Amino acid sequence: MEHHEEMWVGYLNNANRPIGFLQLSKGNTTSTVVDIKGLVQGAVMCNSTAVIMMHNHPSGKTQASDADIQITDRVKRGLELFDIKLVDHIILTLESHTSMAEEGLL
Repeated sequence: MEHHEEMWVGYLNNANRPIGFLQLSKGNTTSTVVDIKGLVQGAVMCNSTAVIMMHNHPSGKTQASDADIQITDRVKRGLELFDIKLVDHIILTLESHTSMAEEGLL
């Protein structure tokens, strides 16, 4: 596992099968930047109908931070303008993961 945060995006077709992946950003030990325009642009260019966001927490904590929740909501609203669904935002650590969809945070 990396010692810095990375944000990845999986672009899915209407059968929820992957059609592309993009490393959206690489940050420091506590945060990374999410370029919403770049994320949405990639989805439109792939002709994606759904998206999964994934990022790691080098701290080992799988709990979504307030910043994670806020950016997820902003991305979801941005994608909805293009009729693209945000399926999940997954937080990964060496030991575990958290699905924000399963936690009711989408």
